[in-house]
Amino acid sequence: MEKKKIGIILRNLSRAGVTRFISNILFTLDNDRDIHKRFDFHVIYNDDNSKLIDGTPLEKFGRNLKKIKILGKNILLWDYIFSFFGLKDKNFDVLLYPKNNIPLTHNLLRCKKINVIHDLLDFSSIGKNRQLNSVYNRLFFRISCNLSDRIIAVSKSTKKEIIRHLNIDKKKICVVYEAADKQFKEMPPDMDVLKKYNIKKPFIFYVGSDVPRKNIKRLVESFKSISHDVPHHLVLAGNFRKKYKGRRINQIGYISNHDLVSLYNLADLYAYPSLYEGFGLPILEAQACGCPVLASNTASCPEIAGDGACIINPYSEKNISEGIVKVLTDDDYKNQLIEKGYGNLERFSWEKTVSNILEAIKDV
Repeated sequence: MEKKKIGIILRNLSRAGVTRFISNILFTLDNDRDIHKRFDFHVIYNDDNSKLIDGTPLEKFGRNLKKIKILGKNILLWDYIFSFFGLKDKNFDVLLYPKNNIPLTHNLLRCKKINVIHDLLDFSSIGKNRQLNSVYNRLFFRISCNLSDRIIAVSKSTKKEIIRHLNIDKKKICVVYEAADKQFKEMPPDMDVLKKYNIKKPFIFYVGSDVPRKNIKRLVESFKSISHDVPHHLVLAGNFRKKYKGRRINQIGYISNHDLVSLYNLADLYAYPSLYEGFGLPILEAQACGCPVLASNTASCPEIAGDGACIINPYSEKNISEGIVKVLTDDDYKNQLIEKGYGNLERFSWEKTVSNILEAIKDV
């Protein structure tokens, strides 16, 4: 039986969440030899400096995955011109686009196309505030979804949004969950991390950015309102645009994955009051480390958290405050969240993710 020839279109990798998704797909594919008996996978990329989430240069990665480099540093030119001419004679059966976008010129390529949609932020009331970037993304999301033979949504919530905003037939869309990396687990933490970032226990933890949809202002105000009732500090990790001041508030900037695992293990609570997420991977990372989670009742967050999180209304500072206090002062409830968090993780693994992607490839 002839193997299906599959291309994975990659370019412009960064430290962002989509790169984590791509990296774990590639790690899992490369380590499963049985997959390569049925499929012939090729990674198509443009940049010698591209690195996977663990820092591995893409050019040097892979024992079983083949690579095709198509030169071109300008992203728009590469998307619409260079990649088209580099692919048109390669005779792929299926092309997988894991970064939301199928270039219009790729409609001329004679193969099936699968698009992975991570979120529809630009169609939400929050995303529409991004002006020109939002208009561009909304236009090309529509084009990409219409060009695709199959659409992968990373959550049921995202699937519903695709149907609602883009009027796509639900039969064309399959849901494929992400997962936490294997490094996120309950373990003896590196206590030097506390000294490194001048963190005092006990503490509430958040990691991410402070773009408006992450809702950090409400988290900070909610914490301030209860800071006299609990002894905890609020530790904010990530590249923030703003300095948040207040009693026992500690901003520590960007942190490595090693330090992130330790801080999840050391925290008394992981707070995730986001207004919008396509998936919400930090919820699973915290659960995997045995850290109780406070999560929003919006978009995909309750779907991903399952019953292993204290679910709150992220638009209500009062509700956020009450949720924090409940977890920090009720040990039985806190331990229940931890145990249910472990149980929730059984729904997710990168092996399941890849298996479901392969099913989409076979069905297309």
